[in-house]
Amino acid sequence: MKSTKLVLLTVAVFSLFLTSCYKSPENPKAVITVLDENNVPVEGADVTVFTQEGRVVYLSEGAKYSETSVSDANGKVYFEFLYEAIYNIKVSYKRGHGSSLSELSGNGVLLLKEDKTCEEKIRIRE
Repeated sequence: MKSTKLVLLTVAVFSLFLTSCYKSPENPKAVITVLDENNVPVEGADVTVFTQEGRVVYLSEGAKYSETSVSDANGKVYFEFLYEAIYNIKVSYKRGHGSSLSELSGNGVLLLKEDKTCEEKIRIRE
């Protein structure tokens, strides 16, 4: 009887040790940098992450058909997702004003993996 208890206790302690060492994977993240024709970071560009029609983007704050964010002073936009996936990126930016207004755009793809931050650079052109 004592040996059975000892075996059960050993198994329980070993199981606890194994489960306490398991680290759940971190959500995939993405950093998208928007650059102009001269490789200068672009502030104020609209960066949209989306999938094929009818599918949703699983962000850490919920599921949406697409998500748009605006690039910061370093041309960067940050996203956190729930799952590994492949998403499309569309960037648009209006430069100038009045009669000299021009629209620049660019496209790319995110390949998201758990425990990783995907870094993509998108160059925008007329």
